[in-house]
Amino acid sequence: MSLRIKIATLIVLLMLVGIPAGYVALTFRPRAPLEFHLESMDPAAADYPLDGYRPIEVRVKNSSPASIIFHSAELEAPGMSLGRMGFGAGSILAQDLRLGRYRSFPPRQLIIPAYKDVLVSGAVTTEAVDIAREGGLVVRYHFDSRTYEVYSLRWFWMVQHFPELTKRFLPTPKSQSEMTHLQAGEAGSTSR
Repeated sequence: MSLRIKIATLIVLLMLVGIPAGYVALTFRPRAPLEFHLESMDPAAADYPLDGYRPIEVRVKNSSPASIIFHSAELEAPGMSLGRMGFGAGSILAQDLRLGRYRSFPPRQLIIPAYKDVLVSGAVTTEAVDIAREGGLVVRYHFDSRTYEVYSLRWFWMVQHFPELTKRFLPTPKSQSEMTHLQAGEAGSTSR
């Protein structure tokens, strides 16, 4: 085989390995992929089923190149203690409102494609309504990338079939958590 054919074959093989490896590197554990924007809040919702809470709608935008699996989010306000339900200032449900409100309970995970956004529901305590309007709430959210979910599923399969080898050489998968502010724009400052 000539030297040119060997070099061409090597280049093709490197590309076939490099492209998927680059994709995995970009999408495996993205940092701070989600942004949260308060779209609407009804501070006087008398028919809301949770006493002491008010319904909100939040736009969640995925700003990463990876599809993100959004699990849940808690809302926190500086100096506010935990509420009755274990959340500081409220929570955001992993439920796409385009599919209908409260379609499944408890809410499951929600897949947000790369560079897309979804409208989700949530609840904020009556004490935190004004803080939410001013953009003072912090969102602590839990998520995984689709690439990391594939790793997690393979890891659990490996543990079932090769427990000692898997636990010794592969790290245990854990969901990521990040914190960001709940942005309140013009929609967040007015009730509907």
